[in-house]
Amino acid sequence: MSTEGYEQNSMTYTYVLAACTSILDLGWGKHHHAHIIRSQKSIDVFFGSALVDMYAKCGDLGSAKRTFDGLHDHNSVSWTAIIAEYAHSGLMEQAIELFNEMRNVPMSLDPFTLATVVSACCTNLDLCLGTQIHSISLRTGSCSSVAVSNALVIMYGKCGSIENADSVFQWMPVRDIISWTKYDNCIFSDGKFLSGRSHSGLVEEGKFYFNSMSRSYNIAPGLEHFACMVDLLSRAGLLEDAKTVIGNMPLKPSVKIWGALLAACKLHGNKELTEYATKHLFELDLKDSGSYVLLAKMYADAGNSDDSARVRKLMKEKGIKKNPGCSWIEVKNTIHVFTADDPSHPQIGVILKKLYELIKEIEAVGYDHKATSGCQRHHSEKLAMAFGLISLIT
Repeated sequence: MSTEGYEQNSMTYTYVLAACTSILDLGWGKHHHAHIIRSQKSIDVFFGSALVDMYAKCGDLGSAKRTFDGLHDHNSVSWTAIIAEYAHSGLMEQAIELFNEMRNVPMSLDPFTLATVVSACCTNLDLCLGTQIHSISLRTGSCSSVAVSNALVIMYGKCGSIENADSVFQWMPVRDIISWTKYDNCIFSDGKFLSGRSHSGLVEEGKFYFNSMSRSYNIAPGLEHFACMVDLLSRAGLLEDAKTVIGNMPLKPSVKIWGALLAACKLHGNKELTEYATKHLFELDLKDSGSYVLLAKMYADAGNSDDSARVRKLMKEKGIKKNPGCSWIEVKNTIHVFTADDPSHPQIGVILKKLYELIKEIEAVGYDHKATSGCQRHHSEKLAMAFGLISLIT
């Protein structure tokens, strides 16, 4: 276009920059920015916002902030981009400051901005800020936005506030496939049952929502929905029902679906279905270590050491390594992450001392630490728990 002699305008620059952003090409984005500066073209709010968005999404927070500060005017795009990048970088305090600063500007809050900030709260498990955003969305009417409501359901679910996730979902005026998927995930997956409800009652409620998708809303269930249903039935001990759901699926069952059935088989001691789920899992040519480790442990717990060793040998032959466990705990508005045998935490010495004290106390009431491997003694959950206990007295 330049060679042909056509004049470029702000719209041209913005579209070219959008192309750089879509493929996360920071080099070309900077080149384009430099070209505008050399040509002494003025940067209006639209191109300026696109620049902030490009730098933020490409991970160059410093350039994003400098560009943002240099703009004479800001719009929802520039505010959203800079706030989201600070949040996703773990700089929640700065993100909150920017969000509060944006609220003081005479500009209507964009639902996309609210949804983005709520999503950032999910990344950092910041329930306090997420609740504030929820209140703002209620006051401004943005809760009617599907994007905002979906983000709130995900945020509450990931932060463990299942009843609030349920409440948001029930009040949504419009639901899409994402709404159903995320609601199913946070309500019925990972053993997070609604308080005060029996297993049988929850199963019936799960069936109702699952069937409502197609009957009432004409939404075909996807793999995530089938996985939630299989998980729900399996945990309730209805293993044959779970097997029937899998057999009637119009889609090819995923690793998550077979894994849910396999985990429940271990819980309920069903050897026949264990072999059935294992066979189908291995047919998928798994690269993830979780199912292999689960199966090996099931064989070991059943006293079948030969089969347990066979599974671990198969892992070794395929070059599959066990992923380290990860746990986190929030202390004084800061998330602390622990992995098994990870010495990187600045208070690891005090944490281990507390952990050893706890082990001695539970040994006194019959706990056999010799039956536990070294990795399990320093399991991520134990490290997080010990840190939480020492934090209560400091």
